[in-house]
Amino acid sequence: MFDLPVNPELIVSMAWQSTACLAAGLVGAKLLDRRPARAHAVLLLAALAAVATPALAVLFGDLGWGLFEARPFSTRGRADLPAAFETFAPVADGINWWAWAVALWFGVSAVLAVRFLVSFGRATRIVRRSTPIENRPVLYALTAALGRANVNRAVRVRTSTEAAGPMIWCWGRSPTIVLPADGSDRCATLGVICHELAHWRRRDHLSAVFGEFLAIALPWNPLAWATRSRLGDLSERACDAWALEAGEGAADYAQTLVGLSPVRLAMAPAAAGRGSALRRRVARILEDRETNPRAGRCWTLGAGAVVVAGCAMIALAQERTPDLARHAAEHMGAVPSIDDALLVGEASTKDLPGAVTPGELNFGIVGTSCTAFGQAYIWNRGKDPIEILDVVVGCGCTKIEGFEPGMLASGDVVTIDVYMTAPEEAGVEKTRYVLIKIKGQPTLKLPVKIQTDGLDC
Repeated sequence: MFDLPVNPELIVSMAWQSTACLAAGLVGAKLLDRRPARAHAVLLLAALAAVATPALAVLFGDLGWGLFEARPFSTRGRADLPAAFETFAPVADGINWWAWAVALWFGVSAVLAVRFLVSFGRATRIVRRSTPIENRPVLYALTAALGRANVNRAVRVRTSTEAAGPMIWCWGRSPTIVLPADGSDRCATLGVICHELAHWRRRDHLSAVFGEFLAIALPWNPLAWATRSRLGDLSERACDAWALEAGEGAADYAQTLVGLSPVRLAMAPAAAGRGSALRRRVARILEDRETNPRAGRCWTLGAGAVVVAGCAMIALAQERTPDLARHAAEHMGAVPSIDDALLVGEASTKDLPGAVTPGELNFGIVGTSCTAFGQAYIWNRGKDPIEILDVVVGCGCTKIEGFEPGMLASGDVVTIDVYMTAPEEAGVEKTRYVLIKIKGQPTLKLPVKIQTDGLDC
């Protein structure tokens, strides 16, 4: 059976947090459509928040932070300590759909990562195989563009028969502009070279790689793919604004773009800017709308502060975790002795060295939203040491404390503190499972049950 320690509630929580950030970023970029540089900045910040927010939520949860009060402990819902050890049956083979879904997720991400690395390697090969350009008109256009774009670093201009269109390679000590061998003269205009240099000035190669990473990390989320595509489109439009500000005529620049076969600049030779996207770019250029090439430092800092605050608020939108360790210490019962365990006798054994008791943790009836506490015990009744690999809970409503993976000597007992939060509705019965993974034997499955009423904890 394929089995992974998967927490479905954690996955769902992380999914909606990242989706909310991406949706807000796409809406913000749409509202700022007339300022592509600012729209790009907002969308990039939202994409960063989509990755950071789930991580912060997990961190804040571990630290016990949250905007909402922790649910109270129940004084009624505590499972009785077992009088003796008994072996609970191993997990029956079955399909763990969540585990398979996560495995598929990782598999698709791996394929996309390989595809990206291949594309990146192909672009690297194009740059390495390119040859220097000694064409004077091209060098004159480069010199003029460097002055207009206020670039003080040395920039190499090369040509390649493998390049489908003009591209700039920003991975190195100095940027390299690569022009197609059969169209270097057509590409050597002030506007085109300023456009390429703008990609380097804006560090678009970093945002492009992050867009790829976002799609690789969240391949199931259509908003991640929309963000990746939108970041590329906005970076192209922002660089068009740089080209127009440099003094290139809108009509001449638009005509040059139509005659070229643009590629996704600054990263890899994947096609971009074709079809409807190119038509929209040309239309905006001819309408003289791309006239704001910079987002503005103060505006960017302000937008960043707003995104950071929103990211923190979403991460804090959870209950404060109660002090489980302190509560366990206050309610810790005596661990049953091996003599008590022997009362069960050999009739209940199934030749498994690792055993768990009780066979079921039933917290009984508690108040709604209350947290109940109980204990389970793992006993090595074999002659040799056993290795406890992990103890996994099936949902976020169940928590485990007081356990660390490791070896358990013959005859030794380890205690597991089990907490379970009751449903929010009265009259509901819920069963979840604790999986105990022991090396060399089938996984043990411990049911944990709870039921609610309308009374207090």
